[in-house]
Amino acid sequence: MPLIRRIIAATVLLLAGLTASSARASSSQDGYSLSGTVTDSTSGEALYMAEIVVRELGLWTATDEKGRFSIGPLPQGQYIMEISLLGYESRGIGISISGRDITDLNIRLRISSLYLNEVVVTAEEGGGLSSVSRISTQTIEHVQPSSLRDVMQLLPGSVTSNPSLTSANTLSIRDISDNSANIAGTALILDGAALSNDANMQMLSAGTAVNSGNSNTASTAGGGIDVRQISTDNIESVEVIRGIPSVVYGDMTSGAVIVNTKAGVTPWQVRLKADPQLKQVSFGKGFSLGENRGVMNFDADYANAVSDVRTPTSAFNRVNFQAGYSNSFAQRRLTFNARLRAGWSNATNISDPDLFLDEISQSRDLSLRLNINGRWNINRPWISSLEYLATGSWSDQYSRDRSYQGSAGYTPVATVREDFTGTGFFTQPQYYSDVSVYGEPVDANIKLTANQFGQYGKVSNRVLLGGEWKVQGNVGEGKVFDPLCPPNPGASTSLRERSYSDIPFLHRLTGYIEDNLRFPLGPTSLEIQAGVRINGLMADGISTSNFLTAEPRANLKYHIAGNGPSSWLRELSIRGGWGISYKMPSMVYLYPEAAYKDMVSFSYNDFDANGYGMNVITTKKVETVNPDLTPQRSRNIEAGVEFDATAVSGSIVYFNEYLTDGYGFVTEYVPMMYNRYGYTWGADGNPSQTTLPSGVRPVFLDGQVSVGGETLPFITDTTFMSYSRPVNNITNRKWGVEIALDFARIRALNTTISLSGAYMNIETHNGGETMRLYSGGTGGRSYPYVGVYAGSTSASNGSVRERLNTNLMIVTHIPRIAMVVTLTAQMVFLDRSQSLSEVNGVSQPYFYDESGRRVSGAEALNDREHTKLINPLYIINRAGDIIPFTQEMETDPTYANLILSTNTANYYIRQSYPFYGMLNIRVTKQIKDIATVSFYANNFLNLRGRVRNSVTGYLSDRNTPIYFGAEVKITIK
Repeated sequence: MPLIRRIIAATVLLLAGLTASSARASSSQDGYSLSGTVTDSTSGEALYMAEIVVRELGLWTATDEKGRFSIGPLPQGQYIMEISLLGYESRGIGISISGRDITDLNIRLRISSLYLNEVVVTAEEGGGLSSVSRISTQTIEHVQPSSLRDVMQLLPGSVTSNPSLTSANTLSIRDISDNSANIAGTALILDGAALSNDANMQMLSAGTAVNSGNSNTASTAGGGIDVRQISTDNIESVEVIRGIPSVVYGDMTSGAVIVNTKAGVTPWQVRLKADPQLKQVSFGKGFSLGENRGVMNFDADYANAVSDVRTPTSAFNRVNFQAGYSNSFAQRRLTFNARLRAGWSNATNISDPDLFLDEISQSRDLSLRLNINGRWNINRPWISSLEYLATGSWSDQYSRDRSYQGSAGYTPVATVREDFTGTGFFTQPQYYSDVSVYGEPVDANIKLTANQFGQYGKVSNRVLLGGEWKVQGNVGEGKVFDPLCPPNPGASTSLRERSYSDIPFLHRLTGYIEDNLRFPLGPTSLEIQAGVRINGLMADGISTSNFLTAEPRANLKYHIAGNGPSSWLRELSIRGGWGISYKMPSMVYLYPEAAYKDMVSFSYNDFDANGYGMNVITTKKVETVNPDLTPQRSRNIEAGVEFDATAVSGSIVYFNEYLTDGYGFVTEYVPMMYNRYGYTWGADGNPSQTTLPSGVRPVFLDGQVSVGGETLPFITDTTFMSYSRPVNNITNRKWGVEIALDFARIRALNTTISLSGAYMNIETHNGGETMRLYSGGTGGRSYPYVGVYAGSTSASNGSVRERLNTNLMIVTHIPRIAMVVTLTAQMVFLDRSQSLSEVNGVSQPYFYDESGRRVSGAEALNDREHTKLINPLYIINRAGDIIPFTQEMETDPTYANLILSTNTANYYIRQSYPFYGMLNIRVTKQIKDIATVSFYANNFLNLRGRVRNSVTGYLSDRNTPIYFGAEVKITIK
């Protein structure tokens, strides 16, 4: 903490000084104006709401109905003016301000079209202070995604996966497999507002999501957002931050996906999309409301997906609608954007009709979100501009799990919610349990960012200062079911109903400050970005001090060469960055529900003969809240080089990320004492049941069970109760190298070639301690010991995965017929993994060889002949005593069932696969200005990538199977 305080203090003092100097410099500058018109390059028509930006000074404006604009004041100097408008190619124009106003500037924009000589249908890399991928509308339309997850395959190091809306689609950055901590730490920002899953409480019990056994209907509570619910047809651009982000962005540890939807005048556009599993239609239009009245945009989308068209037992449907309004006021100095979104999705999975079961799992979501944002160009010495954001959302979530319970007989159940011993109920021998979970997440968010731009001499400076308040809660009815027809009767943990409306709301307060400097160093220049973000989380029942965090971040870029377009080396720069990020826990981890265990103390079942039964149940309750929970933390480092030469341009980036305190649940056990009526202790020390007379009804009164007036004997026994508790137990070490190369265009073929790829090494550990109770009992009692293990009750508590892959993309564009063809060769050169079992860096596995010698360490890991064993760290007996597990216990039969086994000899041997690859193709054809037809085929040669595992020798298909789809976009003017 002292180090953090020193960092914060130094940063604040530095930025305060820079702010003051910037303000003095800005106020001493004379300003000039820049004005002109923006028109269509073909028709000459004036373009309304085109955005004009001078980023060096933080100035912007928008054109009026006649295409006119005026921007300023601009100090003397050289600048880049950027002009953009929905449906048109963006332009960057160099301008020189030298002692006078510039008027009557005529800027022509070209309609984005495949008839142009150059098009971009790949992700654009580089140009910033950290690793960012930028994906345009034209690229998205060429990819033909069904969800945002499909867009992510354009990033360096990604591999192709076939689209599917019949399983949850979550986002992850710089990942090989879907790591839960990476998914939870990936932020999704839609039109400036961060979407959140923190108030999603669709849980069956602590640690178990509703419908967790079904990929289509399973809740993503406690994890990332299911992006199946978001339409991709109204997206204008996607920006993926893989490196160290600005302090403006927070509550993430694995990067951010920033999505901007369309805003501007557009004709009616209708899209029809189909593949073997999906049918989708969308339409939208943007139109002007008249001079100075702004622009309205409407978009709607419907999608239907099934897992198998032959037996559509698993289906997903969604409907989205969005209305947007954009305008500028106060002589174009104040922009205003509003988006109202409504979404509905329904995922269902029904039992196969041939099984004659009426089982169903369902997940339905209805959401409303209002988003208001904009910028105010103030142009004062102490503040240049102010960015504002206000959002609010409400969701109606419904999950259902109807399942057949076919127990062998009448099962005793209880409904009490406290420690208690008393009579319970019996279930029917066979019945359907029907669990419904009603959630209503709500949130509101306000964010303000003040910017101060300064230009003194050739040094440019931008200081930003901002704050954010966010509140989240869930007012849903919660988990509801018939207590006499519970799910999983007789399970180790019993379920109870739960309301969400009494769970406290979460309040998050954030402040941040950052400085961005650029200054020349002779023929070179240096850019520096440095700042800090302070976060606090407040809610009833949690320790605020646990969630007070500081996130210092810094990026630096040194431009070594930039000799203009005539030089063979147009640009050469090196950059580096370092930063800390935190992800606050969601309500699932902060407020897990209590756990219950119902033990049968007595059961009398005479239903078949006399229609009567009676039971006594002892219930124990355990609160599962973890008061020591802390935020998930990530330390990120980047270093890279960017270049733009005559023959090739691109970037090479090294990254190193260390994530700690990732969220998860562990299983814990506590001893539980209960009375067993009708039992005595036998001579062997085990319970012995007495014989009850038939036809005489037992009675439970005053803590005793009597039959025919005779009190039954009882014993006090001890068993173990299990429950799940939220913990910080995940650690990820991730490093690698990313490459993105764009080769010079082959003009004779109008073809470009690009190569992207990555080597990634990801080491994951499950830390902390978790427990296991051997399922077999002795003498009518549960097993007498619980084993406590390092991180996992399986033979591994971690893994290392490595992958080296590239994507070679050949893009051929034929402007004459307005067609573009992309052929992608995906090649995986290295694919290997290894299971780990370590405690504080020390390997756990061992075995005894034929001579009785105990073998451990590297020799045990590399052995291919013996099954490996893992000991518990310690054990807990029925009295609750903690007993360290020693080597002497390894050969004692008493403890044999506590020792974990790999069951195979080569469990810890590193497994690898040889080279495999496949080919994908995408084709887009524009038909004048009325339609666009697109087609794609993944793995169109159906190369299975069938390769042999280096350890097991088994063959497996590493490539995704062949898959294809098509899309038609119709434009109605």
